[in-house]
Amino acid sequence: MAAATHWLPNVQQELHMPEQFLVTLTGPYQPGVMNRLAALTHQYQGKWLSNKMANLEGRFAAIIKIELPSVNTADLKKALADLPDIDATFHPQTSQDSAPRHPIELKIDARDQPGLVNEITKVISAQDICIDRMSSHRISVPETGSTVFTAELSLTLPAHLGVDAVVADLEALYPHLIVRIADASS
Repeated sequence: MAAATHWLPNVQQELHMPEQFLVTLTGPYQPGVMNRLAALTHQYQGKWLSNKMANLEGRFAAIIKIELPSVNTADLKKALADLPDIDATFHPQTSQDSAPRHPIELKIDARDQPGLVNEITKVISAQDICIDRMSSHRISVPETGSTVFTAELSLTLPAHLGVDAVVADLEALYPHLIVRIADASS
């Protein structure tokens, strides 16, 4: 009989092995929504390894990398999926590309015109650059009656690509487009 139960400790260890997944959540923004999500994760013995959240025009979007005991994964996913007014999409943890890359921060200012985001992202994607974060705005300048486009980007470049080449390619798009390399300490 002892031989038949020999595998039980290994099964228990496997049930409590940490498991990771990504979840994207979207819905109407309400104060405390992130705390609700964090408390729910904690209830299932999970922790957030990293997260990003944005609130735009009363809607929020979050992407969270969660780790928890594998025995609790299905229950947490069900609890997140059952939240009223929040859409949850789950993504399996995948291995990252191991090719060497280096991060940069850019700030872009330009006279506003249609197609700016399209042209900027076209240059970036053509060079195998990853966009880790992008925030853009259009700002009205009443004194001139015009609109200014401004963007902040966190990018990850392939090791062979220099920052100066990226800046030159972006500035070549339009005569009134200026790219600044942001100070890493700011």
